[in-house]
Amino acid sequence: NYRDSSKELKIILATYRDDFFPQLELLVKELEIELVAVEDVGPLPNPYPRSLGQQIATISAGIEKARSLNIKYVAKLRVDQSIELDKFIRIGNKVFNLFPPANEKFSTRIWSTSYNTYTNRILGISDMFMFGATDVMSIFWANISPKEILLFNADLKHNEVKEILYNFTIPETWLGFRFMKSAENHG
Repeated sequence: NYRDSSKELKIILATYRDDFFPQLELLVKELEIELVAVEDVGPLPNPYPRSLGQQIATISAGIEKARSLNIKYVAKLRVDQSIELDKFIRIGNKVFNLFPPANEKFSTRIWSTSYNTYTNRILGISDMFMFGATDVMSIFWANISPKEILLFNADLKHNEVKEILYNFTIPETWLGFRFMKSAENHG
């Protein structure tokens, strides 16, 4: 659908190599889609959040491919969602023009939309649709190893306020918090 709506759009699909991968390679070549193969990390420690880790790994690989192609902005879409991409990108650009970032070290903000909003989900940002400058999106979706996730989570339990700790078990909140911690290091 996205290829049909825009022939000029650079589409990158990052996914794990599996039995279906050879057929996928043929399909994306025909549609002029850039395919990025992500290798499975193998056995994982417990209690590693497998689906979150896989999501981070594939999205990070796709964004890094966009960076290598000098693509300034990326839209990240979950495969189980659909949106009119050209309108989404136009709205995102208008939001950035109306509300420029307060921090000069970032070229833009991340814009995201969701089907629902939770007032009690602090730092929660939807992973359904996201749009932003490639450099900022690469910070949000920076790859993290299973061991690093476990260390980050242990640090959360040790240093964060216990009353709000349950919020960090929600993937969207965990990602938002990790981004804010990472953004501190980027200015």
